[in-house]
Amino acid sequence: VFSAFAMHPGQGQHLGKADLSGKFFMKTMMILENSDELALTEDQIKKIKALKMETKKQIIKKEADLEIIELDISCGLEEDQINTQDVAKLVDQKMELKKQKMMLLVESYASLKNLLTDEQEKALKAMHKKCMKN
Repeated sequence: VFSAFAMHPGQGQHLGKADLSGKFFMKTMMILENSDELALTEDQIKKIKALKMETKKQIIKKEADLEIIELDISCGLEEDQINTQDVAKLVDQKMELKKQKMMLLVESYASLKNLLTDEQEKALKAMHKKCMKN
């Protein structure tokens, strides 16, 4: 039942630790896979699935925007005369997008935790602890 913690290599991980994105999606998967044991209501399940989907969509958009900016930076660096001010603006935009992506994940993670009751959160922590021992 604890398959939510079996991640594919490189998926949501950095140096052996799950990044915030991986942590959020692992937690949503574990909650949904153990919905009966956690006694989730239909409303909770619906809200968790919607939060997961909306977060995923927003991350895809942010990552696409980041990739476009990275291409623009590369193009700027290939010029004979590099306009460092233009490239600096692109770097600032890239950092702002990374910040927005991180804050999206922080807010989604907090929203996910707020959808659970204290009892459900305690039961989830116990499941996680048991899984980590195995």
